[in-house]
Amino acid sequence: MILAELLQLLEGWKGAFAQCRTHQMAVQMALALLWVMGRNTVSQRITLLRRHRVDWNRFYRLFSRRRWDLAALFGGVIAVALPWCAGNYLVVAADDTLAEHSGKQIYNAGYLRDPLSPKFRYNLVLGLRYLQLSLLLPLYATGGEMSQACALPIRFVLAAVIRKPKGRAPLTAAALAAYEAVKRAHTLSHYLVEQVTALRRWLDEHDLRQKILLLVVDNGYCTATVFGMAVRGVRLLARARGNYRLYAREPRTGRAQAGAGFTPEEARKDKSRPWQRGWVHFGAGRVPIRFKEVADVLWPGGSGPRPLRLIVIAGTPYRRRKSAKVQYRQPGYLLTTDLRAPVAFLIQSYFDRWQIEVNHREEKTVIGVNDAQVHTQRAVERAPGFAVAAYSLLKLATLQALGPLRTDDYAELPAWYRGARRPSCEDMQQKLRREAWEHPELLAPYGLTLTPEALIAANRA
Repeated sequence: MILAELLQLLEGWKGAFAQCRTHQMAVQMALALLWVMGRNTVSQRITLLRRHRVDWNRFYRLFSRRRWDLAALFGGVIAVALPWCAGNYLVVAADDTLAEHSGKQIYNAGYLRDPLSPKFRYNLVLGLRYLQLSLLLPLYATGGEMSQACALPIRFVLAAVIRKPKGRAPLTAAALAAYEAVKRAHTLSHYLVEQVTALRRWLDEHDLRQKILLLVVDNGYCTATVFGMAVRGVRLLARARGNYRLYAREPRTGRAQAGAGFTPEEARKDKSRPWQRGWVHFGAGRVPIRFKEVADVLWPGGSGPRPLRLIVIAGTPYRRRKSAKVQYRQPGYLLTTDLRAPVAFLIQSYFDRWQIEVNHREEKTVIGVNDAQVHTQRAVERAPGFAVAAYSLLKLATLQALGPLRTDDYAELPAWYRGARRPSCEDMQQKLRREAWEHPELLAPYGLTLTPEALIAANRA
């Protein structure tokens, strides 16, 4: 039962809150967040809980004033999900996401580049920028060949943009230099290094020092700041551009060989380097791929003297339909600081990174991570992270209760859905609502009941 597993995971939140009543309020808010249909504002959750006629301000104060630790909400996710992670590696994907907001009085809200804008015209949208880390579970290795990879969010923090000081008088040279220095120290790469360092510290404190943390990132984080991260037990796997200048490493001196520079694109076209063949789990099954491996290379412009491995993945063929001509996806270039892991494992880890994009879609369109109407600094930092933590627990509770595949326990799909192998976030929420109606005794200790009338009233709030 998803509800029983979820309540057990929510009990693990007690250590994150200073008072028991604050913890109970957080459990009520998390369940309401997962029950609400449609837009997911704080007022709609309060209406669903039928607290809109009493002191409803305390639910807003939960995010703006109460003392609790956001990172501690994700601690139980890692501890419970460890049996699903085979081997000595914990694979973590990292990426940033944009939460659109229209209010200009919201803390740190401003105009940012829209990642969905076309390449020939960059658009600007008003919103906030968040950084997310997700633990990748290779369910095809532990849950059967029919299973797909799954991503569980374990961090969701505000990546605040440093705004230029306002004023009628122009900035002095010293003030402008100070602003530029602070801005350079608060890039997305710096936020990522900070969160990975904190995550590694948490693992060491919880007797997981033997676990190797493999951080999988996209090209936006293939920077000197990230590759210069000196944290024990952390390996990096990043997608690189095809025009980076790489050099073969001299075995005796460890320096770059003079005149031996090449780019990843040139390595792909080099016929003296043979292609290797393999398989990866992606989508609904296994996909054949071709790849090359170039060991012991240096990237002076990024990693400095640190040795790397280059992995070149050929563009995979596909057809839009059976009668269409064969097309090819873009080739991929991966740089990694892990010099010992099997290349097949590294390639599979990068293909699994796509699951964090699934997280972003479900958090925005289903959970409504940016629907909460809050504007203070603490609330802006906490409310979206709280929603993502509840979403992560829902996915983990479903995995623990019903497994990775979509079974007959869920509602019957419409006829146009063909062969859905894993449950969607909507399936999980629908099952959770039905269990709440059928088993009200599980909610009695929290003073909660769920009725269709409350759902309708919340949808109109």
